[in-house]
Amino acid sequence: MLVFNRWAGIHSDGPPYSLFAFVGLAPWTFFSNSVSNSSNSLITSQQLVSRVYFPRIFIPLGTIGALLLDLTLSLSVLGCMMIYYHWALSAKVLLLPIFIVGTVMAAAGVGFAFSALNVLFRDIKYMVPFLLQMGMFVTPVIYPVRYIPLRWQTLFGLNPMSGMVLGFRYCLLGSPVYWPLILTSLLMCLIFFFAGLMLFRRIERFFADVI
Repeated sequence: MLVFNRWAGIHSDGPPYSLFAFVGLAPWTFFSNSVSNSSNSLITSQQLVSRVYFPRIFIPLGTIGALLLDLTLSLSVLGCMMIYYHWALSAKVLLLPIFIVGTVMAAAGVGFAFSALNVLFRDIKYMVPFLLQMGMFVTPVIYPVRYIPLRWQTLFGLNPMSGMVLGFRYCLLGSPVYWPLILTSLLMCLIFFFAGLMLFRRIERFFADVI
């Protein structure tokens, strides 16, 4: 945060930069850890996958579900920070569950896809950290969306986490949002989830033989 706020001259859209950045990092960290852990979940559970029949979708899904506790703890820390900075919540916080569900769906969809592909192509696990690192910089985690020209913001919403991060800031900090971007991202969360689920189901029948 020091690098981007003080050295690069990036400022928030109203709240203290520490709050601004933390609210962006909370959903992104959950998404990043969920994708990273779920993409390896089938490989690390190969004894279970090859010997016991059950819906294998529960393995990556369980990994993601466990990380919801981390997100809850992050939001608790955020609450303490908001008290410290005297930043009050508004009724907008009632919309937060929408963006939490959207974040979970995006993480699950990408996690389903990578976990299934990792069974067939073991090099996927080396590519995931790089993609997540690049993804952070094309998601407004540490910079406000105003740095993106308005004409490109709807296109920016094709990244599902762009709208989820902005949604978290809107609900918790009252930051301004561009609603076409938010709605596009919510739609992409649904598309990612069902596309990842379909890919997982298509590859699932080969798991026991390949793993």
